[in-house]
Amino acid sequence: MAASPHPDDFVHYAKTVFKAYNGSVHTCYVFIDCFLPFLRPLSLYTFNNEPNVYCGQIASYPFNASIPDGLNSSTLPYYCAYNLLKSYAGAVKGTANFFAIDCHCQQYISAPPNGLENCLSNMSDPLWLKCNVVQTFDSNPGWNIGAFSSPGTSWLEDTSRFLRGHLKDVQARWPTHKMIASEFGFTQPFESQKTDLACIKEDTDRTNYLMSYLGEMLLSIHEDGIPLKGAFIWGRVSFLLSRSR
Repeated sequence: MAASPHPDDFVHYAKTVFKAYNGSVHTCYVFIDCFLPFLRPLSLYTFNNEPNVYCGQIASYPFNASIPDGLNSSTLPYYCAYNLLKSYAGAVKGTANFFAIDCHCQQYISAPPNGLENCLSNMSDPLWLKCNVVQTFDSNPGWNIGAFSSPGTSWLEDTSRFLRGHLKDVQARWPTHKMIASEFGFTQPFESQKTDLACIKEDTDRTNYLMSYLGEMLLSIHEDGIPLKGAFIWGRVSFLLSRSR
C-alpha cells in the first residue's frame, strides 16, 4: 500500500469518513499510529502519529514478501513516507490547524562507524540511508542522557532538561501559531514485575517525569514564547493498546 502510485486513494478514504460524520462532530482529536488524514472544514482533527514506526513496519515480515521492483527493505520506508506525506498534503489541501509533535525524549546521534560519506555512498551499508547512530548517553563523561524507564522501553529516558531547547528549535524551523505536545509519557522501571498493590501505586519515577516535563512546557510558554496550546499524556488505554500489538 505504501508503494502505491495512487496516494489519492487515501484522500478518497478520508472524504468517505468525514462524510459519514456529516458535521455532527465539532472538535475531536484522534491519535492513530496508521494513517487517516484530516479535512479542515469539518473540524475533525487527526494526524499521522509516528510515521517512522508505521513505515518501518511495512519493511518487515510479512509485508516485505512483496516489495516492488526497484525498492528494498532500506529504501521502502522512505518511499512509504513520501507517499504518506503526499496523500496527507492532498487531504489537508495545503492547510494545517496545528503542529503536533511527540515529546517523549531527546537523544544524541553520532556518525556511523565507517564515516558519514562512506555510509551515504554505500547502499549496502546497514545504516544507509539515515547514516547515524542513536546514543542514549554522553560519550565524554559517560553519563546517561537522562533517567531510564522500564527495560521494555529502552529508548525512553527523562530528558526534560532538553525540552525547551527542542521546542524553540522546532518553532524556529517551522513557525506556527499553535503547537500541541501530542504524546509523551514514561514507564515505571520494573513495574510489570511488581505484585504488591502499594508498590504498584507508588510510581515516583513516572510522577517526576511528568512534573518535570509539564514544568518545562510552562517555562517554554511563559519565558520562550512558544505557542504550546496543549499536551496529551500516556494513559491507561495507551498501555493496553501497546501491549495488544
